[in-house]
Amino acid sequence: MRLFRDKEELPITSDLNDDIDAALKNSDYLIVICSTHTRESLWVQREIETFLKTHTYDQVLTVLVDGDPYETIPEILLYRDVVDPVTGEVTKEPLEPLSCDWRLGRKQAMREELPRLAAALLGCGYDELRQRQRHYRMRRTIALFAVALAASLALAAYYIRTSIQIQKANDDLQ
Repeated sequence: MRLFRDKEELPITSDLNDDIDAALKNSDYLIVICSTHTRESLWVQREIETFLKTHTYDQVLTVLVDGDPYETIPEILLYRDVVDPVTGEVTKEPLEPLSCDWRLGRKQAMREELPRLAAALLGCGYDELRQRQRHYRMRRTIALFAVALAASLALAAYYIRTSIQIQKANDDLQ
């Protein structure tokens, strides 16, 4: 999977809008890192608006690194404008963006929250991904036990063979 990171891939120019627009249009997902300063950032707001022109809200993922979700997630991701087809009245419909909560400890976030984000990116369910992880760990554990058993059998065979040779040597001496 290709990943666009603006600090590494943007050239040094006076106008970055075309490069950022192109990157956003060519992206399948937008991951917004949400901290206490995210909501204040005009650049983040503009990038989300640009992305949503060609993508759906389901393709915007958020990672909470600090603060309360309703104080850090940009408002554009918390509400969607809905137009009543009869009256033409615009109302705000609350949304619940898919968020990876990195405010937990690093270990817990890696174990529980990162798979939630990965499941969205891979297009599978969170439970399905957790089942894959469990099966992978089970296969790895079984493989380790099989290696340990094979090593134990090899050592037992070596011990038995050595014991037989020692016994044979003792019989020859007597």
